[in-house]
Amino acid sequence: SNSLCQHPTAEIRMSISCIGNEALLQVKLSLTQDELFIKSRGPFWDRYWEEEEYWEFEDEEFEDEEFEDEGENGIGIYPFVRHQQGDEFSVKKFNPKDLMDYEACVPRDDCSQIVVGGVPTDGYELLFDGKAIDPGYEFYFDALNPVTYTTVGSCTTTPIPVCNDAEALFELRFWSGTIGSHDSTFRVEDQDGNSVLSGSLGGSFSLDKTYACLPKDDACYTFLIGIQEQRDPTNEAASSYTIFFDGELVGSSETWLFESVRFGSCGPSCEEDESVVEFFMYHEMYPDEEFEYKWNLSSPSVSISGVVPHGPGISFLAHETMCVPKGSCASFYIEDRNNVTQTYEDEVLPEGITDWADPNIDWDSLEVANVTVPINVQPVFMISMDNVEYRRVDWGILNQTTNMGDCTYADLCNEQTEDLFYVERRIPADLKTNWGDIPPTPLLMSGHIGAEDWNFGYIYHKDNGKLKNLLTARNYINRASDLNTTLKVFECVPKDGCDLSLNFTAGPVGAPREQYNAKKNGMQLTDGQFVGNVFGSFVTPFGQNCPFSFSSSNALTLSGGAIASVVVVAITVLIWD
Repeated sequence: SNSLCQHPTAEIRMSISCIGNEALLQVKLSLTQDELFIKSRGPFWDRYWEEEEYWEFEDEEFEDEEFEDEGENGIGIYPFVRHQQGDEFSVKKFNPKDLMDYEACVPRDDCSQIVVGGVPTDGYELLFDGKAIDPGYEFYFDALNPVTYTTVGSCTTTPIPVCNDAEALFELRFWSGTIGSHDSTFRVEDQDGNSVLSGSLGGSFSLDKTYACLPKDDACYTFLIGIQEQRDPTNEAASSYTIFFDGELVGSSETWLFESVRFGSCGPSCEEDESVVEFFMYHEMYPDEEFEYKWNLSSPSVSISGVVPHGPGISFLAHETMCVPKGSCASFYIEDRNNVTQTYEDEVLPEGITDWADPNIDWDSLEVANVTVPINVQPVFMISMDNVEYRRVDWGILNQTTNMGDCTYADLCNEQTEDLFYVERRIPADLKTNWGDIPPTPLLMSGHIGAEDWNFGYIYHKDNGKLKNLLTARNYINRASDLNTTLKVFECVPKDGCDLSLNFTAGPVGAPREQYNAKKNGMQLTDGQFVGNVFGSFVTPFGQNCPFSFSSSNALTLSGGAIASVVVVAITVLIWD
């Protein structure tokens, strides 16, 4: 709704007059037009794409309609103020071309929520009824400036419980950001895996606080949180959570798909000679349909099986922590539910008619019957070992086996017909872009400009996607990747030598660079070359001492002239032990 009254002022800052029981709410900017343009995130994108200096304003660059629109489109890109009262809200995006304050008359006895995003906290003053008020809580917004949240007027707060001496206060502070259509699910488990606190977190530009008194003596807890779709904080105001226990900060994040945080009096999850395997699944689609996912974790000395139930009253968030001998090769198998059906009542075609377009259908006499149709449930799951990720995907058609740990050729492959393909991908903690002044990204979304990709397959099958892409990065991660993470892949592939290649699809020069390590049967692959102009592929033949050419008539062959035109870019393919 856009019915709240807002009155932007002119540069002379003449305040509007409020009447009766109304109070004047003001967000008074102390920045100049140029300062806001320099210090906020959105204009950096315009500056890059339009290739204009920040002081050059073309009429078509900042259309008035774009900033007069009081919807939430564009929040996360431009500085803004959002005022909500009950179920009604208004949004004002600050236009660097025609900079004005925000003012509104609001009922003094009602509760109003005030959110300011993308403006330095020292760049504005928040006033209510003529008195300065604190901007309130600060949350992540755009890597340059925070988003702040506070309330004014007559507001009720969540009561904080008083814990006894044997208990400690647990506090979950959840900021929704522009969370969209998917809520997050959280749960707190005790050391035996029993749920002691759980809930769903959603909303839009809202702050939720959850409190609980939990036993603290020799008690260990695990906080779990998951969501179906990871949000892109470079395009939207990010969600975030912060958790405290016994007055201490124990965890926080603004980029999660899945996360677990252990707190309290906790020992190690596994013994020193064991590796920790962590499995997450989120399955919110068709919550009323009953079925289960079967899974198994196996290594030479361990076999653990289980199920993830799905149905009414069952949490969307599943989690398991398991231990396997350190240094072993383990395989995690999960069975896909591709035969799930849904039954509901619907109109059916009369006997003898097979097409709904048939003109002989008597629409007034159609019968209703139970109809059963297949459904695609597409859960999201992640599997990791010792904080190395091996898969972070949704899937809906194939059973999947994920190999983890210290796997060798002999552990997994048929020596007569297969080779072992291995790739390791590291995303640095300080991944940044060299594209002008655009702020660094807090995580790497699969669709980000400059994000690199890879595929493995028969390079000469240009017109056959399945053969060219026997394996792709999206088989293992088709969600965002957190910074400071490592992904490993072990797969057995056909023993076809130089007909196969590993291809990194690089972004343009200056875009974010990731780090890769690739091996065949434990031997380092180092013969790659960059093929193309600004965009292209870093091609590595999958064979020992292979010439960089291919015998097939459809192959990508580097002739002498082509080699001379190869553009070498700063893609990092490192040799690691």
